[in-house]
Amino acid sequence: MSPTALNGTIKKACATGIVVVSFDGIVDEPCAYRVNFDFKGWAMQGVDYLTQRLNGKGNILEVRGVAGISVDNLMHEGVLEGLKKYPSMKLVGSLHGDWTQSVAQKAVAGILPTLPQVDGVETESEMSFGIVQAFKAANRPAPPMIIGSTYPELQWWSEQSKSGYQSRSLSNPPGAVSFAFWVAQQVLAGKKIPKDVTINVPLLEISQQEARETRGDAAGWHQRRHLHLAADRGLARQEVTRARPACAVCSRNCRCART
Repeated sequence: MSPTALNGTIKKACATGIVVVSFDGIVDEPCAYRVNFDFKGWAMQGVDYLTQRLNGKGNILEVRGVAGISVDNLMHEGVLEGLKKYPSMKLVGSLHGDWTQSVAQKAVAGILPTLPQVDGVETESEMSFGIVQAFKAANRPAPPMIIGSTYPELQWWSEQSKSGYQSRSLSNPPGAVSFAFWVAQQVLAGKKIPKDVTINVPLLEISQQEARETRGDAAGWHQRRHLHLAADRGLARQEVTRARPACAVCSRNCRCART
């Protein structure tokens, strides 16, 4: 969703007293509340990991999400900013995979013949299975990449780890969205909440060691994801009840921060 696409509708909703909270793909209509995640930092973590895996030198392909959406723009900014720290890491291609396996596979398949050796892939999650299919069809080995947390991606990674393939999974913690509901509840209860809020919670990260330990049991991944869901819901709901004024948003001991 474009940051401006729904502005007219949102403005009408606000005029009737409806509380509008945008999350993830945020909007820029001033009357709406915007609950955002540190997508830029997420992408920079991915660049840091790939740089570490490649010993500071290599060619990177960036597979982005949906063009025009704030999340995609922020993550792209994070990739570019992250690469500035590593002059020997080169961005050799950038394309949109629309956060969809099939779209990403087709887009990567189309660009690979024009690219030199690709040593790593920076993705915005949920597309890595399609990406590796494109590399396979082009008779190229799958390079290290930032893997999402969907079933086919994790199943593939777990199987490949038996042959020595190494990578890392980073994704948005699923419970973060519950904080957007909390903001709406607080506004409806008459509390003063800033229009712009950034949630500071850890990414859902899965390491190579955990990939080996699952032994192909992708169901185990998703059990961990649901445990993480419960954990970061706790950050958004339980910690705000602790009596230690600290946060500019809720004046309590939570991990949100005003942008």
